[in-house]
Amino acid sequence: MLYAACVPGFFIVVGMQFAVESPRWLAKVGRLDDARKVVENIWGVAEAEKAMEEMKSVVANDDSQASWSELLA
Repeated sequence: MLYAACVPGFFIVVGMQFAVESPRWLAKVGRLDDARKVVENIWGVAEAEKAMEEMKSVVANDDSQASWSELLA
């Protein structure tokens, strides 16, 4: 039974090795070049500039700092 419960976790671990990082998170931490590369791979070069401008504006306007007490309320 323990092995049967470990099978889904194994597939998740293997699958995460092939998952791309979130372009919005990359932009938020200042890695804009990496974010642009991910966006170009996902949506193509034509949509990359529009998506990057949108991400920059969202990241610039995101001043929220959530706390655990707000989450639990």
